[in-house]
Amino acid sequence: LTFQNYVHRLCHDLGKELTKDNAAIDGQLMQFRIHIIDKELTQSSIHISFRRQKISPWTFEMFEKLGWAEKEQIEIIRSWIKQQKNFLVIGPTGSGKTSVLNACLQELKPNERVVVIEDTKEVHLPNLVSSRLLTRRDSHGIVKNIDMAELLKQSLRMRPDRLIVGEVRGGEAKDLLLSLSTGHGGSMGTLHASNPHQTLIRLEMLIQMGAPHWSLSAIRKLISVSLDG
Repeated sequence: LTFQNYVHRLCHDLGKELTKDNAAIDGQLMQFRIHIIDKELTQSSIHISFRRQKISPWTFEMFEKLGWAEKEQIEIIRSWIKQQKNFLVIGPTGSGKTSVLNACLQELKPNERVVVIEDTKEVHLPNLVSSRLLTRRDSHGIVKNIDMAELLKQSLRMRPDRLIVGEVRGGEAKDLLLSLSTGHGGSMGTLHASNPHQTLIRLEMLIQMGAPHWSLSAIRKLISVSLDG
């Protein structure tokens, strides 16, 4: 009973409800990203996962001290940022994609306005002129769900210098690459993939989710004109 009360309080603090129809929830509380999955799906007990986020963002100086990359390699990434190239940070689960993205944002000028688009708040805003947009999912169906594709459309009306997508994982890949192909240089995001080849395959599949009628050749052309690295 005590554990059930704890789960109920945790869901309340997250502003979400665990139900049979909504048996898995994801949210943010203080510096923790929390995932709760109900026994309806585990067939045993409720599982709770906590991921602690760094309060202050990572920097390339920190990465260099840890031996994450050589100084010359870090300078290549810095040059991409300065030249306003569009690129994705790729890697498997837990590889530090968001940490690298945060380090990239620390390289921006104080007057560069970015709009960060996320499901859960993980990316640090680089300065006071930047903004964040978060998706919304209402398990009760009272208010309209707002996904990343919708937020991308709204972000273009905010006239950002750069677009930042916390994680590309669905049909919004089509809207993101269309936005990048029309002049939003210097934009970044993360994508779950093990290597560059897998990244291209995943991008093709995600774009097809958003535009199933597009030909593969058109999708590949869009990728080539939208991303620099």
